Amino acid sequence: RSTLFTYTTLFRSGKNGIYKYTYNDGSFANAQVWLKQEKDVTGNNFITVDGNLWLGAKEGKISKFFKGKEEIFSLKGAYEPIDEQTVLVTNENLNNLYLLDKQKNRILISDKQGKINRQLLADGLKKIISIVPNKSEKEIYILTANKIYRVKL
Repeated sequence: RSTLFTYTTLFRSGKNGIYKYTYNDGSFANAQVWLKQEKDVTGNNFITVDGNLWLGAKEGKISKFFKGKEEIFSLKGAYEPIDEQTVLVTNENLNNLYLLDKQKNRILISDKQGKINRQLLADGLKKIISIVPNKSEKEIYILTANKIYRVKL
């Protein structure tokens, strides 16, 4: 199950779909089914929103939804498939989708149509926990168990 808080909205995915909770009177309540079609989204371990809602990665697949409907999306240009433990990072101000493949300790940078523009292999780093691009998308911050690295892109 994945959960994402955005300002006054919370999204949660599970076996029966994607649910939207709206903040009202000091709490998130009144779950509404957001997904307009039946789809089992269990196993998707990460969720992010930029106007689209992204889920990743069940069996190495990234899913993209807009206004409750799934859109066709696939990554093109990866040296090898992504793993289930992939963290997705994007928002409405970023041009790219940043993927942290935790199993392979690599970062993939894709446009939002799925074309991978860059792959960073971090074999020399301890296990990467998280990544954050800066606003200009010219640097990325990499969090490991004991350090934060800044890498120019």
